[in-house]
Amino acid sequence: MPTKPKVQVEAGELAQLLYDALIVKRAVNMPNQLKIPDALENKMRSKTTLYQYASVSLAVAVEQQTDFAFRFVDQQLALCRLAPQKSELLSATKDFERILGIDAKVGYIGWAREWLLDIGIDETNPAVLGMLQDPTPFAGRRSVDRFPRATE
Repeated sequence: MPTKPKVQVEAGELAQLLYDALIVKRAVNMPNQLKIPDALENKMRSKTTLYQYASVSLAVAVEQQTDFAFRFVDQQLALCRLAPQKSELLSATKDFERILGIDAKVGYIGWAREWLLDIGIDETNPAVLGMLQDPTPFAGRRSVDRFPRATE
């Protein structure tokens, strides 16, 4: 039985699709109990975009381990308008390890509190902080387990 031929997509085209669908579009819905003041909305949007970018970058890095062609997708993604600085991306990637249980030093609630404090929201209610976890909005556990460890 003949198999269907694979669809060929240019690296730049795939990077643009990923960028448009998974980075530019706000994919994170914060819990209703978490009130974000209008003055902090831009900071929240920037931080959310960083984590969405890091999530896509993480998935592309995982695919690079088995398909070298994804190296070119990663290069094209880095050229996109909202691409973060390497240090920001490294920091977000390390946070994924904390969020998803690879590094249990701080845990999810501590990370959520720090994340919100960074943009100026002093949330201490563990019930609200815990809502940021369900479902984890940025990356899947399987991706982080396979991701090459972040190094400085």
